[in-house]
Amino acid sequence: MTALNGEDAFKIACSQDVNLVITDQMMPGIDGTELCYRLRHNHATETLPIIMLTAKDDADTEIASIRSGADVFMPKPFNMRKLELHIVQLLQRRKAMEQNVRISTIAESIEVEEALTGDEELMKRVVSLINSNMYLEDFNVTRLCELLCMDQKQLYRKLKQLTGETPVGFIRKQRMRRAALLLKQDRFTIAEVMYQIGFSSQSYFTKSFMKEYGVAPKDYSESVTNS
Repeated sequence: MTALNGEDAFKIACSQDVNLVITDQMMPGIDGTELCYRLRHNHATETLPIIMLTAKDDADTEIASIRSGADVFMPKPFNMRKLELHIVQLLQRRKAMEQNVRISTIAESIEVEEALTGDEELMKRVVSLINSNMYLEDFNVTRLCELLCMDQKQLYRKLKQLTGETPVGFIRKQRMRRAALLLKQDRFTIAEVMYQIGFSSQSYFTKSFMKEYGVAPKDYSESVTNS
């Protein structure tokens, strides 16, 4: 995706599924430094890797770029191979961040004693809202976005970044996790468990559970009871 100025670039980054930003330093309207600053101070774009290209090869410009949040500063003319390597390394680094253990912990339990980062706080809200509404059969991504006051594209990008799951997949995974916990208690029938997590079709519930755990709910319940 391309933009003719910084304002348009910021709008695209906030509304589209962007993985990395390459910006010029000198642009009409807001310059690259201001664009970096805005991206870094916006919840939906704060973790985007940013490469700054500029014809102003001086220390002050480089320092300003770094302070504004640019990950890489490249003066013109630049070597295309070097740019490609920077892109690969930044995307690999971002992928590693997406698999962060703390985010995985938040996805499984909302109890965290220490102060939370913005991403952790978002995951806490997402998990809490899913857990408190999953008994509703019609609870879906649209309703989750309404409760979060988030755009669906923003939620998709954030969940994909932080968990590797789409919103639909993440809601289903949380429902299956709750089902497994209830079955372990050996206090509810499979039908009761199914209704508690918002399923009305036993065949669909069984199919979804098998996809997540590899066994049918009945077999899972019996194996837990006998172990």
